[in-house]
Amino acid sequence: MKQYDELLHRLKDTEDVVSAQELIDRAIAYKKHMSTKLQRKNLEIQIRLNEIAADLQETEQRISNLKQHRFSYPSAVQLLMSRVEQELLKIGRTAKPRIFV
Repeated sequence: MKQYDELLHRLKDTEDVVSAQELIDRAIAYKKHMSTKLQRKNLEIQIRLNEIAADLQETEQRISNLKQHRFSYPSAVQLLMSRVEQELLKIGRTAKPRIFV
């Protein structure tokens, strides 16, 4: 922005039309460059904010599950619990298998 202001101040002091046009072109090019740079930075920030929001939502869900004592186990443990429960049902028991840590 400082360069942009300097170019505009130099434009006021310039009486040569060609030099003035060059200064205007440079000022416009600089403004476009900075606009593009700001748009890219804004996009990067938005992407990062989306990632953080997704992480936050996942963390909040994990906290909620822990508060409700719904722990998440690996798929092999879940399969074992399911099979134990099926075997218990076969012998007439309705108890849910539990994991003690």
